[in-house]
Amino acid sequence: TAAAEAEAAEASLPVTRDRIPVLLRGGHVVPTLDRPRRSTAAQRGDPLTLVVALDGAHRARGELYADDGETFDAVSRGSYLWRRVQVFPEGGGDDDAAFSRLVVTLAPGGPIVPSDLRAPADPAYDADGTLVDRIVILGLPWDRSVECPSLVARLEGSTQL
Repeated sequence: TAAAEAEAAEASLPVTRDRIPVLLRGGHVVPTLDRPRRSTAAQRGDPLTLVVALDGAHRARGELYADDGETFDAVSRGSYLWRRVQVFPEGGGDDDAAFSRLVVTLAPGGPIVPSDLRAPADPAYDADGTLVDRIVILGLPWDRSVECPSLVARLEGSTQL
């Protein structure tokens, strides 16, 4: 509930040079590159992982942005990929707790910079074939499991992420 989110919380977490905790609020999706590389150039073309942290209603949303990783004018040239990611339950009627599957949608995003600096995204730009390789879902109820046939991914507006 909004009241529960408004409450301040305090936690003591161990932090070392080798282990730094990362906190992720429920209701958000964070794209990550999980393959360790020596440089960002070596990560180019690596598949992405979507880390989904479900909120109390089993929903989450986020954004995915990708460009060539080298030039500074990708947005002004339209050479970028931007997708809105939404995760929501389906099959439970009005009761989100009784869902039968989770749906992940990837849809074209809206403006990310003032319109005078932004060119429309070039439909031919494929961000070097950027692919989502894995989806990690956090916050499922303990009595729930997700099987591959129960997870439906819909891609809107393109045949490739």
